[in-house]
Parts: sequence; structure tokens; C-alpha cells
Amino acid sequence: MQVSGEQSAPAVILIVVAVVILVLLWVRLSWATDRRNFRRMHEGLMDQKDPVLSATQRQFAESSWLRELVSAWSSAKQNKWYFLTFRFIGVAGALVLPVLASQSLGGTSSQSVGIATFVVSVAVAISAGAIQALKFGSEWAVSDQYAAALEAEGWAYFQRAGHYRDANYADGGAFQVFFRRIEALRRLRGERRTADIRTMAAEAAKEPARDGASTVSTSDSAKSNPSQKAAASDEPPLPDFGRD
Repeated sequence: MQVSGEQSAPAVILIVVAVVILVLLWVRLSWATDRRNFRRMHEGLMDQKDPVLSATQRQFAESSWLRELVSAWSSAKQNKWYFLTFRFIGVAGALVLPVLASQSLGGTSSQSVGIATFVVSVAVAISAGAIQALKFGSEWAVSDQYAAALEAEGWAYFQRAGHYRDANYADGGAFQVFFRRIEALRRLRGERRTADIRTMAAEAAKEPARDGASTVSTSDSAKSNPSQKAAASDEPPLPDFGRD
């Protein structure tokens, strides 16, 4: 018994839907695994043999830096996948539609061609609308820059590198600078100021000026960065981050 094109069209659609669902489940599991590995790697950085965090400081670091870093990294990864996937569907669908439309010329096309044309048209429209409405591209860019800045700041602090090389870790002064810079990055992320986020990420790797100063200070960098200056002036009093 042969199955006509009209009868096989629903079966093909069901197979495509099932494949899409399986792919989405695989992607979600992959994201969860990558998120756990990423967090575990940076937790290891905080648990190094020469710790630079007291117990109190670690609690603040986990809540203000590590959690924010993992969230930003996951957001960048997901928005990148959504943007590239919807863009591919839109472009591929736009190329396939003329071929399907040519099969309908003369009014002799089968029902399956009509269904396929309708499905592809809807997919292209949804993809274009999702990219425009949900702004996956811009969210990907902002989250990626934010995650990179947070990671650069964290590595500089925990490795005593960059502008933390000569910082005073014993009395908690270095951690107060670290905490203020994380809060400044968070505000810049909320304002979507990617240029200032990149500037702060670059500052994390800079060596301190050799002018006799042995500790890190935010005043000099604030003079050259108006946004950081405004953030520092509005900073509320910090709790005592001295080492236990």
C-alpha cells in the first residue's frame, strides 16, 4: 500500500517537531553541564593554596562576583545560540521559499508542498520577529563584554596581578577595591554601556603606576573614567572586609 504525499505530510511534520524538541533538550543539558564546569573552575580559583579571602570575604565574593560571573557567562552563551539559530532559520528559509513557490506555479502542486511553504514562511517570520523583539544579538554582545570584564577583574584580584600587584590584602583594602569595581561593572551592565565595561576590563590588567604608591586606589582611575568617578562618588559605605 503506497502512501501519498498528502498522507505523509503530517508524519513528516511530526518527525521534524520531534527532532527539534530533542535538539532543544540536548542544548539545555549541554548548557547546564557547561555552567557547572565554568563555576567549578572559578571556585577552584577562590580555593587556591594561598588564599586571599577570609571566610566573610568569600561569602561576599560568591554572592557579588562568582554568581554574577556565571549568570553573565550563561546569558552570553544562550543569547549567542538563539541569535545564530534564528538567523540561520531566517536565511535558510528565505532561500528555500522561492524554490517551494516555484513548485506551486501552474496550480499543480501537491498538498505537501503547500504545507511546507506555509511552515517555512511561519518559521522565517517567527525568526525575524524573535531577533527584533528579544534582541538576542545586542544581549549577547553586552553579556559577553560583562562576563569578560568580571572574569578579568577576578583573575587579577585572585592572582595578585595587574593593578592588584602591589595591593594590601592583609587589612582588606584590596578586597574593598575589588568589591567597588564589581558594583561599578554591575551598574554599567544595567545601563548597557559596553564601551565603559571594556575600559574597566582593560584596567584590570594594567600594572600600578610606579609613583611610590603601594596600594590600589580608585581615585586615579576615576579621574580618567567619568563613569567610574560617578560610581565611586555614589558608593555607599562598605562593611568591614578585614581578614578574620
